[in-house]
Amino acid sequence: MSNTMQADEIQAVLSRPLSRELLARDLTRLAYVAKDGTPRNIPIAFTWNGSQVVMCTTPNSPKLIALRHNPAVALTIDTEAHPPKMLLIRGTAELDLVDGIPEQYLEMNGSYEMTPEQRVAWEAEVRSLYDSMVRIVVTPTWAKLIDFETTLPTPVEELVRQRAERTR
Repeated sequence: MSNTMQADEIQAVLSRPLSRELLARDLTRLAYVAKDGTPRNIPIAFTWNGSQVVMCTTPNSPKLIALRHNPAVALTIDTEAHPPKMLLIRGTAELDLVDGIPEQYLEMNGSYEMTPEQRVAWEAEVRSLYDSMVRIVVTPTWAKLIDFETTLPTPVEELVRQRAERTR
């Protein structure tokens, strides 16, 4: 599969019920290339706004230096159960400095298990800590859903095809 897809192909992948379920989760793994040229892969909270993945971070985060230098990213949103379900997304990170706390940050941290009292205390702590945050916005240029039932990793799909050809 190529590194880019047509918008309608991406939309077809992202609109599948399992994709929507994965896009409603709390964490993604953000992969990028650090300024020193080495790969990084970090868990980060996110929200899906219907067309973009939105993450937020501190303005002094080292990943921002790397993303300004090379904005190409890959995201993985997956499950822990067998068989694993995975949504793979590639795109380009756009960075947006926001005064105060972006609403997306409060939304993306809204599904953790907190009592109402814990939520109030958490939000007060966040608001006292951050004067600003940076939104990392990724518009997908490529997407693949792997559920090991109807879709497989591309190399495995190739092996299945080769096996079918051998058994004919």
